[in-house]
Order: sequence, then C-alpha cells, then structure tokens
Amino acid sequence: MVDKYTNGCNRFYGKRTAGFTAGKSVTSDLPLKGKREFLNCTVSLEAQPNKNLKPHAVVRDPEGKVILDVGARSSSLYPELKDLAGETIASLQWKREVGYSDDPYFSVTIQEQMSSANHLKTIPQVFLDTETTGLNPYEDEILQVGMIDGDGNVLFSRKFKPQHVKAWSEAQRIHRITKHDVANCGPIEDSLAEMQQILDSAEAIYAFNAPFDFGFLGMIGLHAEEHRTHDTMRLYAKKFHNRQYIKLTVAAQESGYYYKPHDALADCLATLQVQRRVDGLESLRLKHPISPTMQHSKATLVAGAMKAEEAIGNSAHLSGLQKYMFQLHKGAPHRALAVWTLCLGIFAILGILASFGDASTVPGTLFAIIVFLVLFAVLHFKLKRDAAFEDPESPEEALE
Repeated sequence: MVDKYTNGCNRFYGKRTAGFTAGKSVTSDLPLKGKREFLNCTVSLEAQPNKNLKPHAVVRDPEGKVILDVGARSSSLYPELKDLAGETIASLQWKREVGYSDDPYFSVTIQEQMSSANHLKTIPQVFLDTETTGLNPYEDEILQVGMIDGDGNVLFSRKFKPQHVKAWSEAQRIHRITKHDVANCGPIEDSLAEMQQILDSAEAIYAFNAPFDFGFLGMIGLHAEEHRTHDTMRLYAKKFHNRQYIKLTVAAQESGYYYKPHDALADCLATLQVQRRVDGLESLRLKHPISPTMQHSKATLVAGAMKAEEAIGNSAHLSGLQKYMFQLHKGAPHRALAVWTLCLGIFAILGILASFGDASTVPGTLFAIIVFLVLFAVLHFKLKRDAAFEDPESPEEALE
C-alpha cells in the first residue's frame, strides 16, 4: 500500500519509481512490452538536433544500447532520470501495467548504486530514532536524531532548527521539544555527512516503526541498502502478538524496560531492548536509577563512548512499586498535578476521620473531597490522553 512514507522510504533505500506511456516522449531500441530488468546502466543528458528542445535523458546498457530515451514531456520519469545524469544505476526495471488506457503504460523502478555498498562495516548494529514537527515527511521537518550501537553507546545525538516549519504544537505535546529548545541549533543539512557515515558503517540498521524514520531521513538525502534495515516494531508485534503494530512503550514494558518516551536517545535505547527480546537475548543491564532528565554538554556527546542510558537516565531494573509509579506517570510529565491530588486525597481521608468527632469539619472535608475528585478526574484524563498502552490500529497511532 502506498502511503505518505513510501516515497521517502524508497529514497532511503536508493529506489526511484515513475511511469511513462510509450510514444514520442519515450522510445527504446528494444521492444517496449512485458516486464524487463537491466543492470549497470548509465544515465546521460543528450542534446537534441532541435535546439528548442530540452536534452533527453538517455539510459544505456553496458553495451551502449538505448534502454530508454526520455523527453522532457515525460513529467514522471524525466525528472528522476535527470537527477541521475552522469551516474551508473544498479538496475532499471519496467513493467507493463494494465487498465490505464489503450496506450501502453509502464511503471519503472530504478535502483541507484549505493555509496555504502563497498563501505567497511565496523558497527554490527545501529539503532536510530527521530523526533519531528509532525507526521508528514513532505511538509514537516526533523527536530532531533539519535543513534546508538548495540551496546548502548551514543553514536549521534543532536537537535536541529527547522528551516520552514515555525510551530508544531501537536508534536510538542508528545515530545516536548519547543522552539526555544532548538532556537540556537543548526540546520540538519550540516550533519548529513556525519549521519551518512554512521549508516554506511552499520551492518544492520534498526528503527521502531521504520517507515516513519526512514521516510523522513530519505527525504533529506540519507540512504542505506534495504537488506540492512529492520523494523523492530513489526518484528516484535508479529512474533509476540501476531499483528503489525504495537507502541514502543508497550513493547518496552513487555521486555522489562520502563522509560520516559519521545526523546530520540531514549527511544533508541528502548528499541534496542525490544530488539534484544526479539533476538532471544537478555535485556541490556543498566546502572542508573530513573531520573526525569540528565543533560549532557555538546562536548560530552562529541566525545562519544558513553552509554545512552547515562545520557537519559533510564533504568530497566526497578522494584515493583517503582515500575507501577513510572508506568502511571510516564516519567512524571504531570508530577505536580499528581502530588496535589495525592495531598488532597490524604487531607480528605483525615477530614473524614476527624468528622466523626467534630461536625464542624464536615464542610471543609466535603470541599476537599470535591476538589480531590476534580483533580483526580483531570489527572486521569491527562494520563489517558498521553497513555501509550492501547493497541495501535495504524503506524501513526504507534507513534503517539
């Protein structure tokens, strides 16, 4: 099924898709019919005898035979080939489609040569996560990227200032990254080479709900071979629940890991723990207790070689009460409200006990009970709104 992440994912995998109708704008030295695939083709822009015409995009096989000669009027295929002019592509496949019109229509899939194909793979596993201004990779931008290795070491952690999106209130409610947080950050374009180097060095790349992250990364020009990528969400949901989608917080808790979600590094580490369960491995042992936040300077991050759990203060090994409280408050986003509710609850109980001996305390007790119930209802609503324990029905719901 084609969705808003498909194009970005294809670009991340080095794939380009287009279509054409055989005719004057697209010709070939070969019969245009059926389904065919061509390997190691070259793409070039070739001037036309008529100087009023734009150069044609021409695809040739290794023997120089013209596979496709595409004019600028082919609005779908021409731009894709124009971008690849001067390059060798790994493969080009055309397929005759039925049901469009009387004219033969073909879908085209182009697989680019990947720069990482011959790159030395020095990192067995890379886990990555992104936080964004929204859910649409065509309109929204990346605010944060985190990458760790299979031992929990931070490989990359940085926030970015969006260049076009000015406000992201709905996304901010989830990840709590504000405009102030990224006001002094650089654009993501300045970090593309560094991130690509990490991706090129990875034997395997994991993300939770991978089409989302890969879709956004592909739209900014990052790439990796598809066979090196894995979607931990679908692997876990299929293995343990026989479905496609599950929320990361749920999968992490089922894997014995409790954490504060929607920080790129925190989600990376949670994905690592979930993937370890998929692989039949024990949880990564962590050393630090829960901390609402633990900030690291840029110099510390650049120094590398630190555990992700040291950067974000998570713990997978808590007492039963700690797990319950952490699950209830999800890292205490509503701690103040919870404390006030608890205090009023205690006051109401003490007032009820005191009212048995002194009727004058009844009005105050009733008022405390009413306020307690109101605060409890508000707290319950907020926790339910931010809850991550329902079964998602779509990839978008799995992101919440």
